[in-house]
Amino acid sequence: MNYLIIGKMRTTLFLIFILFLSCGPEDECESYKYTLQNKSGVTIKIITYNIEGIIKLDNNQEKSKTYKSCSHNDIPYYSYVNFFASDSIKIIFNSTKKLFFKKKIICEQGGIKENERNLLNECFYNSNKNSKKTFIFTSEDYENAEDCNGNCE
Repeated sequence: MNYLIIGKMRTTLFLIFILFLSCGPEDECESYKYTLQNKSGVTIKIITYNIEGIIKLDNNQEKSKTYKSCSHNDIPYYSYVNFFASDSIKIIFNSTKKLFFKKKIICEQGGIKENERNLLNECFYNSNKNSKKTFIFTSEDYENAEDCNGNCE
């Protein structure tokens, strides 16, 4: 009878030991702060195709969002696609000009300046250490935007 009790105790202790071995340290959370700055000289509206809808930025105004990723064995990832919760956005400059951005991953050298101005290009704007976390709308963006004759909405 004592052998039976001792056997069960050994089995229970073994299972507890295995349970402790399977519990590792918690994965640490990483925070990503992304910022939009408007230095275009005019008010801009960013129309997202999700619940948030419209983000308005007056000239010299900025908006930041912080995202915390506590992934378990996954690679944490964040980009402006997460910021807007959308894979495409429309930028309206002072109700007179517009730009469209769609999610892209274009990293090659040809046309790098155009690709870099697309804040949804995940090659340039992502959670990697060398990635850009601040996007600045400039007067050059305004000048290069498509004229929509005041009917940009």
